[in-house]
Amino acid sequence: AGVGVVGTCLAASSDSGGGVQVLLTDLPTIVKKSLIPNLQHNQRLLQKQQRQQDPSSLTKTTPLEIPSSPPSWLMASPETTTTQSSSSSSQKKKKPQAFDMGHNHWVAATSLDWTKPLHTQLHPCQYQNLDYIIASDCVWLMSMLEGVLTTVQTIFDESTTTTVPKLLLSFQRRDSEMFTTVDRILQELQTVRGWKVTCLAWYPVYDPDDDPNEMSSPPTPASSDHHNPPQNATTPVVKEVFLFQVTPR
Repeated sequence: AGVGVVGTCLAASSDSGGGVQVLLTDLPTIVKKSLIPNLQHNQRLLQKQQRQQDPSSLTKTTPLEIPSSPPSWLMASPETTTTQSSSSSSQKKKKPQAFDMGHNHWVAATSLDWTKPLHTQLHPCQYQNLDYIIASDCVWLMSMLEGVLTTVQTIFDESTTTTVPKLLLSFQRRDSEMFTTVDRILQELQTVRGWKVTCLAWYPVYDPDDDPNEMSSPPTPASSDHHNPPQNATTPVVKEVFLFQVTPR
């Protein structure tokens, strides 16, 4: 989730009449120092905007627009379903903090470490009934890829919905040996995991500070499911951003 831009925008979306509910996750330090403060700030801005538009809006308690409490699944804790040992009981995970985005839209933030089992960190209701998994530039380091995909695999396997959730994965290519590559991601998604991958979007990223001598043209896709960037582009490209939709076959 990082600073929470993508998740907050999704939660604030007004297109869904039933209300959008988003659970943001990151490491504990990021949740405490970045996500929660940003969500608190956004909620204050929303309340200020409501007061400016309609001074009486905060006194209206229409159930559809201002629920009395956040959805229960956003506030669930993993310790309610697992037996904690005495050594870990003193380190119980705090409940997620939820914020009202207006019009029955909610966003909550909680910690999640991709290197640890999902069921020890989240309540089953927080990963068994999802519509989408959004991963915005989460796998840029090679060391992150396995943990992220294992977490996604668990969500796919444990899903109780009629339609398995879709993973929307954005990735920015970077020119460095320590960073993962588009081909590596596609190999892990398609060959190793056996998932279906569709490229929904591709576009170049130009940086005026880049050295023109180090710039390269778009790579040739190694997979038929990999979106083919325009080959007639005359301007060299050093970075690219991809948006993939991933589903189990």
